[in-house]
Amino acid sequence: MASLYTTRQLIQAMKLLPDPDRFLIDAFFPRVHLSDTEVINLDDITDDRQIAAYVSPLVPAPSSAAPPRAVREYEAPSIIEKHRVPPKELTTRQEGEDFEAPLSPEARLQQYIQKWQNYLRNRIIRRELQQVAGVLIDGKVIVTGENHPPMVMDYGRHADLSVTLAGGTAWGAAGVNPLTTFKTVAEAISDHGFGAVARTVVMDQ
Repeated sequence: MASLYTTRQLIQAMKLLPDPDRFLIDAFFPRVHLSDTEVINLDDITDDRQIAAYVSPLVPAPSSAAPPRAVREYEAPSIIEKHRVPPKELTTRQEGEDFEAPLSPEARLQQYIQKWQNYLRNRIIRRELQQVAGVLIDGKVIVTGENHPPMVMDYGRHADLSVTLAGGTAWGAAGVNPLTTFKTVAEAISDHGFGAVARTVVMDQ
């Protein structure tokens, strides 16, 4: 009987899916904060945008007010991934394994662990990407899962900074100019973003 795997004997198994794209993480959240506790403290510090006052040299200078600040506290959610090794994987040919020189069960175990280590790492990265996208799009992260009570980590972004284009305001509709949309959002960021300036536009499918 002719082998169905003649070509597969000559090439290694090909990955069908690429590793997660870390662009959003690397571009907007490049720094990592490590904490010794399970509590996350978010300090809301309003940038000082006041202008120094003109004062006569003959009168006392007025006392200036400090920028407001607030602290929000959250209990850090856990991200845990685990996977068991089925015994049959140790006696079954693995992806890319040479048909003419099969691996030992010990070698298959090491290969299986390495493969799933990569899978689990990528799953954690995808969860981080989902959190980053939530912060950028909605200004908050919604945490929910099996045996985990729902929790919202809200960064307090102003509602005017969340703009949905639909119907007559969508790009492609008559009379709608995308540059006008960018300008409107940039002005809203200047008004409600404590002095932040919009410099980056991210587009993706």
